[in-house]
Amino acid sequence: MQNDQKVDNNSENITNITTGEEAWGSIDPVTDNLTILNDRNELSSNNNTDKKRHKKLFIIIGIIIGIIIIAIVAIFIYIKTGFTATKYIDDKVEEITTFVDEMFMTYNYDADADTIMNGEFSINSNVSELAVLNNLKLNFEVGTSLAKEIVDINFGLANAESDYTANLYINNNRMYLESLDIYDVPLYMDLGESPFASINVEKMNFENYKNAIINFVKYLGIAMKESDMSSSIRGLSAIYRYVINDNNKEAFAQKMNELIEQDENMLDFLEMLGITDATVSADTLSNMVFEVTVSIPSGDLKEFEVTIDNTVMRLEETAKDKYDLIIDEEEVLKVTVNGDNVNLVSADKSYGYYDITFNFKEYTLSADMEVDGDIINLDITNEGNDIKNVVLEVNTTDISSNEINMLTNLTVEKVSDNEIKTSGDINISTNNESINLTLSLNNQNGYDLVEEKSFNNTKDINTLTDAEENEITTNLMNILSGIVPEVTEDM
Repeated sequence: MQNDQKVDNNSENITNITTGEEAWGSIDPVTDNLTILNDRNELSSNNNTDKKRHKKLFIIIGIIIGIIIIAIVAIFIYIKTGFTATKYIDDKVEEITTFVDEMFMTYNYDADADTIMNGEFSINSNVSELAVLNNLKLNFEVGTSLAKEIVDINFGLANAESDYTANLYINNNRMYLESLDIYDVPLYMDLGESPFASINVEKMNFENYKNAIINFVKYLGIAMKESDMSSSIRGLSAIYRYVINDNNKEAFAQKMNELIEQDENMLDFLEMLGITDATVSADTLSNMVFEVTVSIPSGDLKEFEVTIDNTVMRLEETAKDKYDLIIDEEEVLKVTVNGDNVNLVSADKSYGYYDITFNFKEYTLSADMEVDGDIINLDITNEGNDIKNVVLEVNTTDISSNEINMLTNLTVEKVSDNEIKTSGDINISTNNESINLTLSLNNQNGYDLVEEKSFNNTKDINTLTDAEENEITTNLMNILSGIVPEVTEDM
């Protein structure tokens, strides 16, 4: 019994202990340590995350700063290397030579090839003295082959009643005339010297002229580098300065002479212009200063100034794309640039007035001018890619103060790179009297367009008898009377 009571007491004590622990809460050292460790790990993880974020932020900021530094250095290098006096010359030479090349590409003329030009003219007038010319038509075809030394001219005169034709043919140093209206067999005569003897085909080649002009621009650009060149940056402007003075004139002239003398095409071109001595002399060169100001980074022109001895010419920007040309502090010209259009307007109207607009891409032109009372209007417009319309009107007065108006309307069509057609009319009027000339022309350049001819039963014009000469004279008078009978009646 006592033993059983002791067991029960122990069980009660255990129960009481257990009940007490539940009342005070569980006290587990292992769990508490894990909880504290987890808290510390979480705090450490948050600290590491913050450190990583700060590290990434520093890296990003460093990259941005590096990019900014690189950009600043790149801009500095670009400005220092891209906006220099030497590069400006090279760029302008390239622009000018490209423009010249494109201009010559509008028509491809080959002097080694043949050329044929044919056309027709007709006249109508209300002037009584010229009535005989009404409805008179002149048609012609001129074939030229410099390589074969041939000129072949076919022409005809016709009105409502009569029609006359003739063929004038030159081959080397012999000339033929064939016309049944003049004589019944072809006539010929030997020329003292071939008309082709003094013609240099190479000198007439458009390609050589184009190259001469392009090379002259290039040579001038190369010679300009012998001047005292300097570049400076002022805000968002680059200033280029070129000075030719006594210290470098000789070097400039020597460089030009060296380049020109080795260019035969250039010498031929200058000779064609009447310049037989192309030597550039340092003694004749003036002291010159060229100063150009352009915007950064666009490179647009802001000001251009040239000083030659004591004369100063300055083109200065007055507003965006607007400039004034000033010579010795006197404004003489206003210039406006609008895309590919350049407009020139005279500022001083005391010497006349002009307003000219030219498009450098489409090659169109509009010009209004007045000089000494004469008014000139010229418009060149495009009708499609290969057709240009040309309208020229001139109003003037004669010595009797009669007003004279001349109006020209032409259409020029580029059929191909080697063929151009022109048609239109020219009207001249005064005091209700007018003369109107209608024309059409076709010019073609190519190989094997002109052929050699042979004539049978020819007669040397120097062996004609008096009777034969009289026959020819009579026939010519008959032709003239058939064309303009009123004229021959007075003879």
